Amino acid sequence: MKVKSFFFSLLLIVLSLSSEGKFLEHSVGIYISEKGQQFFKSNLLEIMENNGFSPDKFSIPKSTFTLKESSLSSMIEDPELIDLASNIKGSFNRYFNGLEFKETHQFQIDVGDIEFKANWNEAGVEFRKPLVNEISEPYEVLAYIWINASNIDIKISSISARDLNHLFLGDVGLDGLHIKQLDESENLRIGLPLKLKKNGANDFEIIAEAPNSNTRDILFDMDFTSPIRIPEIKVSINGHEASLNLEEVETLFKDNETLILSKIQETLKEQLEEKFPAIVKTEMSKVLNGGFSEKTEMLPPGAPEGRTPKPLVSQMRIEDIDFKGDNLHIGVGLELDDPSASKQRELPPSHHAQKQPNLKSAKEENYDLTIAVNQGFINRIVQLTAYRQYFSNMPLGNGQTISLAYPPVFNLKGKNKKPSLSVVISYTVEGLAAIAVKNPIQIEMDLLLDFPIDQNTKRIGIEVSGVDMSTVHVPDRFIRMMAGVVRNSAVKQVGKLQGSIKGMKLAEELPVPTDFSGIILEKQDVEVNESGYLMIYTNYGN
Repeated sequence: MKVKSFFFSLLLIVLSLSSEGKFLEHSVGIYISEKGQQFFKSNLLEIMENNGFSPDKFSIPKSTFTLKESSLSSMIEDPELIDLASNIKGSFNRYFNGLEFKETHQFQIDVGDIEFKANWNEAGVEFRKPLVNEISEPYEVLAYIWINASNIDIKISSISARDLNHLFLGDVGLDGLHIKQLDESENLRIGLPLKLKKNGANDFEIIAEAPNSNTRDILFDMDFTSPIRIPEIKVSINGHEASLNLEEVETLFKDNETLILSKIQETLKEQLEEKFPAIVKTEMSKVLNGGFSEKTEMLPPGAPEGRTPKPLVSQMRIEDIDFKGDNLHIGVGLELDDPSASKQRELPPSHHAQKQPNLKSAKEENYDLTIAVNQGFINRIVQLTAYRQYFSNMPLGNGQTISLAYPPVFNLKGKNKKPSLSVVISYTVEGLAAIAVKNPIQIEMDLLLDFPIDQNTKRIGIEVSGVDMSTVHVPDRFIRMMAGVVRNSAVKQVGKLQGSIKGMKLAEELPVPTDFSGIILEKQDVEVNESGYLMIYTNYGN
């Protein structure tokens, strides 16, 4: 087994954030500093474009929606118009056979393909902490999203409507509807406040408040392709037929363009203020409370070459979105299991950092974005791989290998303590000294680790800087006699390996993410946090 490829694959999985058993809480933490948050205030358009969405021009496929069945009185506000329509319906039902108008209506509307174009002059998002004296429902984060757009151009291939309760009337509609913002109009401005919090069930709750917009103040022009589609109406009196003058209907329609556009604007504002927040709330809740919880398969690192191993199953979920000091914090829980294992083993709690990083000893405020990797997730991957016997030997790089009795354990905890990899090696004592031990013995030790950054390539590696000789120990169960002599001899044997071990590369490169939501991340520094995390400091690139 190749140690380099093992650790390369291991960290690729960890830092790519793809992840049954038990969730390892706060396996990865993302901290966006106050400085890093400034980027989102004026670069939301760039982020959207980097993620494959161009807001300047996009299409919406055709759709059909059906309104709730209701009476005229609930659809029309004008009492006189309600009375007029009721009288006409009553007269038709009374004086004409073959037509029956019901009391209620249910409209179905077909909207064809929509092409939307606009110049987005400004778009941004600002993240805010709750104010101490704010009188409102408690929340963790306020995300205020705003846009400023001009030259709005909307083309709808067709619109058709029908009353499902009166199908004999047929369809009413038009083709080639073109709504365009006038040059003298002010820009469209929309601001959407979103509040995030955790509820009693520990799920995310999104409070989408009514947007602020000037929709009613935007000036539009409207055009469409003749003719409009209306029911064919003919009247026959003693053999003399009269039909509806379609040209006059179209003229009437165009003469009322201002009224029609105002109704469209009112509908748009209603959708923005009532429907849109509800849609945002529903969709964001799906994502935050389960949208990322799909189980995915991944190949286990360290598998023998030429063999296709059964995959591990990984899963992830967002656990926290809040502020830690002035940092916007996103906490991710990860879970990893081996479905092919006959027995599922949980990771010992001591192998996982139970607390979040101690930011008092960190320097995240000096960088745009910090990625904190919990030692527990790394140890979970090592554990599952080791139980498949993929990680039983460690080559020293000079032809020598050491046999590992147990899965190695990363330990990043401890104030003023170097990070280490705890290993237990199997060793057979030869000669007369063998009578003092129970072969093969086990020797415990900690390998001290460094995470250097190559100044040219900016790659972060893992190197062994030596052995913590104070941790070299032979447990009592392997000693028959002369415990002191046996342990001193073990220290000497390990000391002879120092030269081979020091400088050994466990990974040429930690494949940390090169971008975050399309923002290029440039690695600046790395350090170990005393709470048990590898802190990777990055700045945004150009």
